[in-house]
Amino acid sequence: MNVDQKSKIFKKNLKINININENIKEVLIDKKKYKYILKLSDEKFSKIDAEILLKKIIFEGDFKNFIINLDINFYLIIWSDDYLFCTVDHVSTYQLLYNINDSEINIYNNISDLNLKKKKVLLRNQFTIQDTQLAT
Repeated sequence: MNVDQKSKIFKKNLKINININENIKEVLIDKKKYKYILKLSDEKFSKIDAEILLKKIIFEGDFKNFIINLDINFYLIIWSDDYLFCTVDHVSTYQLLYNINDSEINIYNNISDLNLKKKKVLLRNQFTIQDTQLAT
């Protein structure tokens, strides 16, 4: 499945539910409000400017090199009414889980929050070794 095919799958109007009890922040970028959660392993010493990072991701798609060079554990979720972006560090130190049904996409950071008997859930762990990504 190529990128165009994948993007067509997610063009339907899904309600975005972020089921994470963390500090949700908001930023206004080009007159549009985005919410985000950025969890870092070492917030006191991090030099990450969240607003610059969000702009790079949303408008430039320029996040791969930035994320590869981060030397901390993290996850980042950015969303609005019609936009969702989630990423974690290369070993998924802080997990993000999701499930998608006909009308909504749900994001979790705790597996105990999922009701596995009632929902079809795709759970994946991803690890990267050099240029190879392994999924379990």
